[in-house]
Amino acid sequence: MEPLFAERSGWRRIYVDLPGMGRTPGPEWLTTHDLMLDFVDEFIGTVAGEGCALVGHSYGAQLVRGLLQRDTREYAAAMLLSPGGMQVSEESTDAVVLVDEPGFVEALTAERPFLDLFVVRTWPVLQVVRAQSMPGVLAADYEFLARVNAGPRFSYLAEVPKPFAGPVLICSGRQEPQGYQHICALLHIYPRGTCAILDRTGHLLFAEQPALLATLTNEWLNRAEEYLANRSAGTGSDTPMAQ
Repeated sequence: MEPLFAERSGWRRIYVDLPGMGRTPGPEWLTTHDLMLDFVDEFIGTVAGEGCALVGHSYGAQLVRGLLQRDTREYAAAMLLSPGGMQVSEESTDAVVLVDEPGFVEALTAERPFLDLFVVRTWPVLQVVRAQSMPGVLAADYEFLARVNAGPRFSYLAEVPKPFAGPVLICSGRQEPQGYQHICALLHIYPRGTCAILDRTGHLLFAEQPALLATLTNEWLNRAEEYLANRSAGTGSDTPMAQ
């Protein structure tokens, strides 16, 4: 995200190191996805408060959806990047490879277990994954994460979705292993939502389509700034549209 703010002022960025996924230990009491959501909810209430924009990738996008479901009024905007499928989906597809540079597979080290996620197998993609994803992969507490994943799904998935009035950006790959049509269906609860399904990428969209993702994210930030300005001036509506 940081390159997007090189020429954009007025935003404070807060990056959450989730329990068991980096330097934050996974406590024994945190045993379910709902408790992980409680942790993030409390963290935001402590360090950010109301009016912030939420960004989540993969599992993080599922957490963002849960936060919006709890109280849509607290947040100004949301971005869901490769939200995948904590929900049951019948769309799962076989791995697709669109670009495969010679020697790519042989060059993999700790990334090898994730080979099927690479739709574009080029050196630039591998460099991005190594820089942005692998530190978390290598630091993760997999015993802790397995306990959480063995528990029930997020309880909000069984609830009637609450509409959210703020600007939303949903980005996913056309070759996402868990499909994309159920992701497009989220638009009915986001009246200010843009859903972009990008070809030539799967779950590693941030690495395989970085330029297009940056363009879409910048446009979303513009919409978020406009929405916040209108809300602050009292000229915009905070009330979600009836669905």
